[in-house]
Amino acid sequence: LSSAVNATIDVGTATLTITDDDGPTISITDIEVGEEDGDIEMTVSLSDVSFQDITVDYISSDGTAMSSSDYSAVSGTITLLAGHETQKITVSILDDLFDDLNETIGITLYNAINATIEDDIGIITIIDDDLPPTVYSESMTTDESGGEIAINVSLDLASDFEISVDYLFTDITTTTGEDYTD
Repeated sequence: LSSAVNATIDVGTATLTITDDDGPTISITDIEVGEEDGDIEMTVSLSDVSFQDITVDYISSDGTAMSSSDYSAVSGTITLLAGHETQKITVSILDDLFDDLNETIGITLYNAINATIEDDIGIITIIDDDLPPTVYSESMTTDESGGEIAINVSLDLASDFEISVDYLFTDITTTTGEDYTD
C-alpha cells in the first residue's frame, strides 16, 4: 500500500495466497486381450504427479461380453499415492470353447477425490481364439420301400455364427432318378 490520502499506512504489505485447485486428471486405458490371457491389468493414469493421495471408484459393465461367462465382474476403489502416476485394476478373463465374435467389457471410473476424471471408461476387447465348429453328418440305411429320409447334420461345438453347408448326392451303388430323387 502506498500514497494514502487523509490516512496513514500501518502495514504496507499484504500477502495473498492462491490455492491451486486445478489438480491432475485421471484416465483409463483401452486394451485388447486374448480369451486365454487370464488375469489382465487396466492402467489408470494421472496427467501430472500429485502431492496428495487420489482415490477413484471403478466398476465393470457388460458390453458384448457377459460377466460370469466371459469375465469376472469387478468393482472397488483404487488409491494413487502422492507422487505416483499410475495404478492397476485387475480383471479376470474367462476362456471358453464357444466360437464367437470379439467381445467388449467396460470399466467405468467415478467419484474421484483430489483429481478430475478426464476419460471415465476403459474398454477391454476380448479377441476370440476359438476354432470354428466341425460339421458332421450321419450315414443312414433304409430299405427300398420308399418314402423320405432325413439326414442329420450337426456341429461339435456351439457357434455365434450362422452355419451353412452345401451338400451333394453321389451315386455309388444307386442311380439318381431310379433309386432316389434329390
